[in-house]
Amino acid sequence: MKKLLLIPLILTGCNKGMTKIHYSKNINKCIENLEHMEHWLMQDYESGRIPRDIAENYAVVLINTRYGLIKKQKKLEKIIDNASEY
Repeated sequence: MKKLLLIPLILTGCNKGMTKIHYSKNINKCIENLEHMEHWLMQDYESGRIPRDIAENYAVVLINTRYGLIKKQKKLEKIIDNASEY
């Protein structure tokens, strides 16, 4: 009986340190969020909260991610357009 109670307690105790990440499956919303992050990054850099090299590294990641999503969105739109032709 003790073993039956111990196993669920161990399993539920392991999840306490984990963080859930919530994200949108809507590509437009993801792109919009990245644009907000770019704006906040510029604000933080201009106010002196983060150094230039770190700001540039984050900017590269944000821009590349945004362009990747735009590219994926165009590819999906092309697939949808081709499917509607049939």
